[in-house]
Amino acid sequence: MADDGPVYGWQEPPIQVAPSVVSTAGQEAIDLAARAGLILDPWQQHVLRVGMGEKPDGSWASFEVAVNVPRQNGKGGIIEARELWGLFIGGEELILHSAHEFKTAKNAFKRIERLIRQTPGWAAAAWRSCCLARARCVSAWATSSARSPTPRASRH
Repeated sequence: MADDGPVYGWQEPPIQVAPSVVSTAGQEAIDLAARAGLILDPWQQHVLRVGMGEKPDGSWASFEVAVNVPRQNGKGGIIEARELWGLFIGGEELILHSAHEFKTAKNAFKRIERLIRQTPGWAAAAWRSCCLARARCVSAWATSSARSPTPRASRH
């Protein structure tokens, strides 16, 4: 992630296909991630702003978002910021994170858990994790009615 050093390469893609939007929840995700200590590079912020674009009725402008970036270049940070937004602002009841190997999904789970646990004020939420059949893990974030930050009034 960004470390105040020089930034190299494309920060916005030279080729992009995205629907028209009237608003975006991307900045909320970026700000929330920063609050948790996850500082995103400009290109990661761009993906969130575009990928979390909204139609006039408040629904997502994109059903899915694809990012073509080589391994170990920060795609996980985008996903983490989006998942944090879904947990704390979007009011999403279920967030499914899958990967080609269980250990990859488990590591992503641990990164999100670490971000949540290290953030002051988020400790009021209760963490629940249940592992099934030694190979599958189902995790849920159970929150109290007084979640912090406050969820948006209507979500997708």
